[in-house]
Amino acid sequence: MRPEPQDNLREVAGRAFDALAGSPVAEVASSAGGAVHEGSILLPFLGRELVVDPAARAVRDADGRAVSDLLAAVATRYLALAGRLPAEGRREEVGFADVADARGYLAPFKGRVLAPLIARFGRDPEGFSRSAAALGGERRAEPAGASAWTVRVFPRVRMTFVIHPADDELAADGQALFERDLFEAFTVEDIVVMAQMASLALRGRLAPADKG
Repeated sequence: MRPEPQDNLREVAGRAFDALAGSPVAEVASSAGGAVHEGSILLPFLGRELVVDPAARAVRDADGRAVSDLLAAVATRYLALAGRLPAEGRREEVGFADVADARGYLAPFKGRVLAPLIARFGRDPEGFSRSAAALGGERRAEPAGASAWTVRVFPRVRMTFVIHPADDELAADGQALFERDLFEAFTVEDIVVMAQMASLALRGRLAPADKG
């Protein structure tokens, strides 16, 4: 799923809503880790909540405001595809370089996701930990001197980000790990966009239209 232009994003969301049509709302919510309230799906997203109304074909925030076309497309595709993921539980983690279909996206992934995180937290690993904890992240076992956290973009989409802070000899570095099954359920572009949103949220820069 490419992040632009806007008309294409509306088409993406429309196709996802089409895929959901006919499926019981409770079943869709359950497979995605959401809940049902008055016919809508309450969907956790990076520490906040989205309200997806399949009947109205709309995605709003908890205050009833429409979210951006990009976030609507990502959320509806997640709902349509989350059932492909295996049961909850820690699954094998891989990097982009470990997945053949993802290697061609490695450079843009680093530019859109990792480089901004490293620039922001390369000398502030404590700040990275505070940001990840505020999103409900889970601290992971860390390599010496590094800070590693797993965050949930959506209930069944977990991503682990590791920041290796700069020192007197080495520049700051970072990496991201994904459960391999994500690459079987979603397109690489889907995963890049979700990771970019996680990166923005960690840096406190998820735009109001994307926060919902």
